[in-house]
Amino acid sequence: MAPLGPRIKRLFSCVILDEVQDAKSKGSLKGETTRALKARGKAVLSGTWLKGYVTDLFWSAGWLLGFGSPLWPFPYNGGSGRFLEQFGTYQFITKEFAASLQTGKRKLIPSVSNLGRMWRLLSPFTVRRLKEDFLTDLPPKHVEVHWVELESDHAAIYRRVEEAMQDTLKRELDKTEPNMGVISMALWWGRYASSCPNEEGAAHYAGAFGTRLNVDEATPAEIKAVIDQMKLLGAVLPQKVSTSKIDKAMDLIWDIQAKGEKVIVFTSLRGLYAVMERELKRTGIPYIGMDGVTTQKRNGVARQFEQSTKTVLLAGTGTLNRGVTINGANHILILNTEWSPETTLQAEDRCHRPGQEREVFVHYILAADTVEEQMWELINQKAAAQRAVFDKEAQSRSVEDVMAEAVSAQMQVAKAVIEIERTALPVETTPDDVVPVAPEAEAAVQIAQPTDSRVIPATVPTAAAVGRRGRKTVPQAQLSFFGMLAQSAE
Repeated sequence: MAPLGPRIKRLFSCVILDEVQDAKSKGSLKGETTRALKARGKAVLSGTWLKGYVTDLFWSAGWLLGFGSPLWPFPYNGGSGRFLEQFGTYQFITKEFAASLQTGKRKLIPSVSNLGRMWRLLSPFTVRRLKEDFLTDLPPKHVEVHWVELESDHAAIYRRVEEAMQDTLKRELDKTEPNMGVISMALWWGRYASSCPNEEGAAHYAGAFGTRLNVDEATPAEIKAVIDQMKLLGAVLPQKVSTSKIDKAMDLIWDIQAKGEKVIVFTSLRGLYAVMERELKRTGIPYIGMDGVTTQKRNGVARQFEQSTKTVLLAGTGTLNRGVTINGANHILILNTEWSPETTLQAEDRCHRPGQEREVFVHYILAADTVEEQMWELINQKAAAQRAVFDKEAQSRSVEDVMAEAVSAQMQVAKAVIEIERTALPVETTPDDVVPVAPEAEAAVQIAQPTDSRVIPATVPTAAAVGRRGRKTVPQAQLSFFGMLAQSAE
């Protein structure tokens, strides 16, 4: 009798794989088991097949269509390199190819760079089905964007971060080969400063004030030293001061609780998650948090939330935005956007699934007149371009032209940010306005960062004039908090 393994490989005449993106990578057990099956008929199902790393797509599509066949002209041995050259997206790119992301230093990110050509390969064998096409009894989903204005103290902090962000982006974009890592870092400052200028988030935009700090690797003592120094510079809101974004979220949550309904609150910013959790505890609103919950236990926590009397399920956008149905809630709050439109779209649909009997309400709460405005505009353009490709609406021009308009959201947002013109921050030279720098705090910060940069003690206005684009006259002097060592020595 033949060994069991070979017999199982050819046991099935047809194999259907649901959630095929899980059978990923060449060396994973699921991937190897899947590709070992030699069925004549094969079908795969997925809602996110084109939204992950293209290497995973290479192996699953190759199994489906046949490696090295006319349908998938990439051989099993050696074909992945050529496939990556055509469809891989990398984090560090050269300026010349900024629109296509085809060339540059290699750091693969989860995105298909040439979606049009990829879709031409797959579309002859693909059936695209939308929920609204076959779930006719699904209740409607309403989406509303709440643009909140920054309070004066918060706006003053954001303006200073924005100035440093613009300086960094301008210098980088003027280079022949801009470093996408530096661009991402500068935009990260703006994202955190617009949403979480509290102790929980300040370390993430410390670079805007001259301190290079890797929050993931720094010790708690190093982070505290940096935050203490930033407090002296007026760059952190006091613990008791809330933000307009949190206030709006809490207003909506109170209304939802009064109706006896439930809400899922999403954010991808760890600091904002912590602030939201602190506010829920302070106000006594019952909630369940997903922080620290392992992948295997997430469905169990979701069922626990549905069966409980808790009002809020607080989750990271990346931890609960797919694969989980939570129809016990019918409200979604999304506190910040992501570079990939699919990330938040998947989050929107966690409670808009088969079995939902109530209307679903999605609330985006975003900070007006900040980098979130540019992100929202560009991400929506990217989503529209993707729909045009998938739905074959781009008939008058090539799909490559459609996707080139929005393929690099970070690069496009960076260009939009440096074009913002505002009133320069004034410099107050009155002695009473000088913020002293404690020697022990400065020494601690020097321990917490590399030796090539440090926090720059400077004269800081106690009440910075905060204007919107072009509303105030330009003062005679301006202050930049992102300086070089030579400048600070002067």
